[in-house]
Amino acid sequence: MINGDERHCVVTDVRSAAALARSDGAPDHRRRRLLTILSGVGVLVWAVYRSFPDTVPHLPTFERVSWGWPGLHVREKTAYLLSEPLGPISYRLIGYRSVHVYVAVHAVALVLAAGLLYLWFVRALGYERATIAACVVLLAPITAVELSWLGIYDTFSLLTWVLLLFAMRGRPALQFAAAVAAGFQDFEQIVVALTLLWLVLPAFRRSPVRPTFAALFAGCAVGKVVVAAWLVAAHASSGSRWSWLTNATKMSHMLGADGALAPYILWSGVAGLIGFLVQALRHSWPGWGSRLRLRVGGAAVLWIVVQAVTDDHTRVLALTAFPVLVLGAVTVAERTTFVALWRQPAWWLLVLTPPMVVWGHRLVVVGLA
Repeated sequence: MINGDERHCVVTDVRSAAALARSDGAPDHRRRRLLTILSGVGVLVWAVYRSFPDTVPHLPTFERVSWGWPGLHVREKTAYLLSEPLGPISYRLIGYRSVHVYVAVHAVALVLAAGLLYLWFVRALGYERATIAACVVLLAPITAVELSWLGIYDTFSLLTWVLLLFAMRGRPALQFAAAVAAGFQDFEQIVVALTLLWLVLPAFRRSPVRPTFAALFAGCAVGKVVVAAWLVAAHASSGSRWSWLTNATKMSHMLGADGALAPYILWSGVAGLIGFLVQALRHSWPGWGSRLRLRVGGAAVLWIVVQAVTDDHTRVLALTAFPVLVLGAVTVAERTTFVALWRQPAWWLLVLTPPMVVWGHRLVVVGLA
């Protein structure tokens, strides 16, 4: 039997030991927290600096179409801009017409998307590992594309994708609702990205999302019908980029660019992520069955083919691969810490490899590239 005094001594000793353990680990915890903060801020500054912000080519056209949305009459080859409505709606709600205001609206949307994505990482991984995942995304081609082409509708497409990621942790009804907004904004790219996610999702042993693909694809279809009906009711010009596929001259131009710049196009879509990608394939490929290998290979083919018929090579590669990139960043973050990360050659390759953007027949100058 333990009397009251002895019990008090035991409890006191246990509490003292726990307090001592916390005090011994406190300096290490503070160092890791400081390293996390410094790494996150440093990578953010470096990613912005090396992909120095610039505006989308033909910015006045984008601004004019947005201000005149939805009933603006434009040429058929630019009518597709009317089908990406969240940017124009936001711009029109401001009520003040200026190219600077137009760019600012998109810049705010990009910052909002980045902040929400970081919050999503924190909810899925905790503070330190969320910062690692965010750094991987910051150094990926998607950041270079978004910063280099401020004013393009991709900013709002990215924002809807982040909302989809939040929804994919919830019920099918929530996923359907978020997909309606995504399909309303950018049906084609969202559907391709969802298809890529459906193909490669089994390759991730642990996923922070639980997508119900039937609800997601149905929601995207509803969103597309809504925006199409809205444009028809407003007597807007019709036309989409799919019409380019029937234009022999345009197709020859695009395929010529693909052939001449194929190595650059593929590199621009992966860039410094190649180190982590090779590591992942070497680690996982031998254990995959033939069906999973076929799915991953099919996703790679689809990813390449879609960019080939759009002419905006790097940005299409980056946007359609975004959900896969997020899951890859989560996987990297789960398997390491910043202390270990800074010792890895794959991480230094990601940090030091300058981004590249390929558009049509030319390379776009991006920051330090």
